[in-house]
Amino acid sequence: MRAEALADLGLVLVAEGDPDAAVVLLGEAVGLWRRLALTEEDRYRPPLCSALNNLGTGYWAVGRHDDALAVQKEVVALCGGFPPGDAPWADAEHARALQNAGVSLTELGRTGESEAAQRASLDIYRRLAEGDPVQYEPHVAAVLGNFEALTESGRPEEALPANAEAVAIRRRLVEARPEHLGELAWSLGQLGTTLEALGRSEEAESVLVEALGLQRRLAKVNEQGTRPELASALSALGALYSTTGRADESLRLEREALKIRRVLADEHPDRYLHYLAHSLSNLGVTYARRGRYDDAVLLEEEAVAIRRGLASQNVRSLKFLAQSLSNLGVRYADLGRFEEALCPTQEAVDMLRGLVRGQPEKYRSGLAEALANLGATMLDLDRANEALRPMREAVAMRRQLVLENPDKHRPELALAVSNLASALSAVGENSAALGLAREAVDIRRRLAADLPERYRSELERSRAVLARIEAAIKDPAAAR
Repeated sequence: MRAEALADLGLVLVAEGDPDAAVVLLGEAVGLWRRLALTEEDRYRPPLCSALNNLGTGYWAVGRHDDALAVQKEVVALCGGFPPGDAPWADAEHARALQNAGVSLTELGRTGESEAAQRASLDIYRRLAEGDPVQYEPHVAAVLGNFEALTESGRPEEALPANAEAVAIRRRLVEARPEHLGELAWSLGQLGTTLEALGRSEEAESVLVEALGLQRRLAKVNEQGTRPELASALSALGALYSTTGRADESLRLEREALKIRRVLADEHPDRYLHYLAHSLSNLGVTYARRGRYDDAVLLEEEAVAIRRGLASQNVRSLKFLAQSLSNLGVRYADLGRFEEALCPTQEAVDMLRGLVRGQPEKYRSGLAEALANLGATMLDLDRANEALRPMREAVAMRRQLVLENPDKHRPELALAVSNLASALSAVGENSAALGLAREAVDIRRRLAADLPERYRSELERSRAVLARIEAAIKDPAAAR
């Protein structure tokens, strides 16, 4: 009875936002069940598995992903030893352990193993839901939501059906049981992120607005326990607004998210420093889009410092460190500090090349962006001949990505093509530059027709590049 009470209290503390205290209680519950299992193994193995799964949840909440994975693997091993009469119960704990192990593996950067664990968990839960949909459909939806990791891995088209099914299930559940509202809000956030990754911005906005509205409702009831989810919803919608040219609305949301995440990171740095860095970097990008370059560079410098520390402990953070380094180079260039821009930009390219060798689908887009930034920095330093190589590589990568997902990658292709045209013109290859400059104008004209606030200024820059190249072709002497 004491072990059950400790587990119940521990799970409540996790939900209420006090995971450090929860881990102590959940660990004590595991210890009690271990002692009981020494005396009657078959009788007490099931509650021991449940307690271990609960402890894994606590470890995950405080950022101890290696510890969480260890107890989850122990449950998977124990479930293989259940006698036939315990199979239904064992299936449920087995599925839960596989699901949680998948999340832990994702946090540890082991995405290939994570996907296999999630698919195995989903198979078990689907089978259980056929016999008991009330109990197990929520678990099916939870595992489907975990396939959001495919979006991070560069496979959003595979994540989309799973995210959409999770939302559909949770809408049905909320109609009968309002306590599922938080899970619906979370699934909507995942769906919105995937839609944005596919370049479907209008659909993503509708979904993310709904998700934020639900999270604000939930925060009125449980402000302390819902802070992480509210910050995530604010950050997701803020980033989308920033990308689509609504910087003022973005600033309001991203500042609110950053304020929450600073508090969370102070309380639980192992768990929330990653998210703090994410908000710092996003807000820095939005400040830059508003011309507030001094504010932007300070935020990105702070993000880089945090991500260096995280990357020294977890390889998964390397991607985000590279992204911040590339952004920092751009921020320095915004301020005319071109010599300072070169070092972080080159470091980002070198880092991403290593990552692409291991997981090309996940990191190609990031490498293409970093290469484009490196080329632009070299051009700013009047090293146009050196700029050509990374720029050409960036254009080639973007062309391939556009073939796979045109809505998502056309804006970046336009930027890469326009920059390459400028570099070619700078070394006197104006005839080769002309076609590229026209291509950039054509792409950005179409983009500006749909989102004028976001792409009008970029279209004007591409037109200016084209005008300079046309003038140079007409009068080479004047161009020199």
